[in-house]
Amino acid sequence: MTNIVLVPPSELPLSLDEVKTYLRIGTDGDDNMLLLLLKAAVELVEARSATALITRKLRQNISAKEIERAVYLAGQSGQKPYLRPDYRNVTAIEAVRNSINGIMTTANDLIDLQDNLFYLNRYSEGLEIDYFAGFSDAASVPDTYKLEILEEINRAIQTRDGDIQKPNLNNGVRL
Repeated sequence: MTNIVLVPPSELPLSLDEVKTYLRIGTDGDDNMLLLLLKAAVELVEARSATALITRKLRQNISAKEIERAVYLAGQSGQKPYLRPDYRNVTAIEAVRNSINGIMTTANDLIDLQDNLFYLNRYSEGLEIDYFAGFSDAASVPDTYKLEILEEINRAIQTRDGDIQKPNLNNGVRL
């Protein structure tokens, strides 16, 4: 499965002022570096949690092979076949296109969104799904994600400054 961001998030989950407050930074001299660290930390947290923090529009391409595997596994377990979106918090499906002999046709009756899964209603050679995922805005992002972002920024600064203790590999070893 491949995923393309069609419309990026309109904001970051945290403001630069929130980051500076957490890190106890009172000057503006490092704003560009902090913004870079904030963006990187957001990407890391989203990748690690498979959760889009701020709403964005995505396109996920699913191959015929992936669909065949979902149908096969569903047949083994007696369930309806489904596919997992790349992000856990899908809020809506905008469009679904299936590929028949290389021609993309719109077919919104191909899948249903339930419990954050794309359930297949009928077989398709391949799918292209446009959907929205994420919390509506920064205020809606749970505090646990915000704290995780702040901690990632803090770790990056400590690593840069050499504040993280490296393990002494010679501790307790006789030579």
